[in-house]
Amino acid sequence: MEVFTTIADLWRWRTGAISPVGFVPTMGYLHAGHLSLMRQARRESSSVLVSIFVNPSQFGPDEDFQRYPRDLNHDLDLIRTTQADAVFTPSVDEMYPAGASTTVEVEVLSGILEGTSRPGHFRGVATIVCKLFHLVHPQLAFFGEKDYQQLKVIERMVHDLHMPVTVVGCPTIEEVLPVFHAFVSDTVLVAHNAAFDMRFLQLKEASTGVRFDQPVLDTLLLSAVVSPNQESHELEAIAQRLGVAVVGRHTALGDAVLAAEVFLRLVPLLAARGIETLGQARAAAQQTWFARLKY
Repeated sequence: MEVFTTIADLWRWRTGAISPVGFVPTMGYLHAGHLSLMRQARRESSSVLVSIFVNPSQFGPDEDFQRYPRDLNHDLDLIRTTQADAVFTPSVDEMYPAGASTTVEVEVLSGILEGTSRPGHFRGVATIVCKLFHLVHPQLAFFGEKDYQQLKVIERMVHDLHMPVTVVGCPTIEEVLPVFHAFVSDTVLVAHNAAFDMRFLQLKEASTGVRFDQPVLDTLLLSAVVSPNQESHELEAIAQRLGVAVVGRHTALGDAVLAAEVFLRLVPLLAARGIETLGQARAAAQQTWFARLKY
């Protein structure tokens, strides 16, 4: 994962980035909501850039910009877990050079609700997001629906200024998981390195009120069953061995299709070892070294 602080280095990275580029702008001090945006960007984009910039122009006169919490090293550790490709962490002088006097304001939307008690706040938000979009040139930009007024301000700005970027509003995990839980009821879940995904779901049980207790078949473990002496059981490596074309990797649909196709190729290989039922497959998977991995 690259980390850079200058616009020149950002442009250098952007020149070589594979499209579509997904962008997640943040002010740092990250939490689970931010990370879910980054994972969504990873699923839908070929290249993912995260920015960390505490924007002074969206702080009011009674709001302490200097006391806003910052922990860059911890933030970078968290971002690495989402498999983002790069992080842009500019200084205030880099984003607002001496003499800068141009601002962007979305009228009407910026002056209601939260805007009435924080005058100038959404002008600061629109200005910095406009500058970042201009610098990054993303095809996709991801924002949480939890900050609904901010999302609507950015959508209006993009529409009015004809910006060539799709703003993706992401629902909260508390909204998504119950729907997904109902969708996959009475199914067997198939995934690659499923322990990582299941651990994430377990951490959200208390806040969402749902528990995923379906049986799971993990292509990582099943690959180790049929090819115990292979050096790599990464999804791309398994696909190559089994003759499965890798298309749309690191997108939600692409990863799902790839894991499914790999699983279908593994089924006859498991059968050749006398593993023909769900119970037999799960039992054999638990005997592999990878079954010891915990997250």
